[in-house]
Amino acid sequence: MIHLAPDESTYGMPISEEFQEVLASDPEGSDWFHQLTPGKQRSLLHVINKIKSSQLKIQRSFVILEHLKRQQGKLDYQILNQDIKAFNEKMSL
Repeated sequence: MIHLAPDESTYGMPISEEFQEVLASDPEGSDWFHQLTPGKQRSLLHVINKIKSSQLKIQRSFVILEHLKRQQGKLDYQILNQDIKAFNEKMSL
C-alpha cells in the first residue's frame, strides 16, 4: 500500500544543520538565498546535502553564500563551480 502526503517542508527537501547555521551567521547571504526561486534553493541544498563531511558542508555553504553576495543574488552554476574549485585549491595549499 502506498500513502501519498503533501510535502510541507520549507524547501521541498531536508536542509542540513550546517547550512542552517551558516544561514543564521550570514544575514546578507541568507537574504540572497531566500530570494532565489524554490527550484534554485533546492538545487543548492542538494549540492550541500550530497556531502558527507560536516566540515565540508560548512565550507561549501560559505562558498555558496559568498557567490550569491558577489553575484548579487544571480546564481550562475558555471561561476559557482569555479568558485568551489578555487576554494578547494586554496585549501589544499
